[in-house]
Amino acid sequence: MIAQAQHDPETAESFRKRYLGPRRDLERDLLARGIEAGEFSPGLGPDATLDALVGPIVYRALTGSSIPRDLVDTLVQDLLRPRSK
Repeated sequence: MIAQAQHDPETAESFRKRYLGPRRDLERDLLARGIEAGEFSPGLGPDATLDALVGPIVYRALTGSSIPRDLVDTLVQDLLRPRSK
């Protein structure tokens, strides 16, 4: 879908409306709830935080590379770490 969406605007629009948009809304809501609960304190805005978390993982998946556990752990720790008080 992602490859086809790069070359077909109709596929891209459908993919955004039917999958990416609703998924992004859910992810943004989860992040907002974590922030409100004091579990997360990202230094970036919600959308930039989601992009920074998901981008490297999606890139590795699309290129057939493995996704090391320490990559995920580091992304989460660095991007969502609560700020010191």
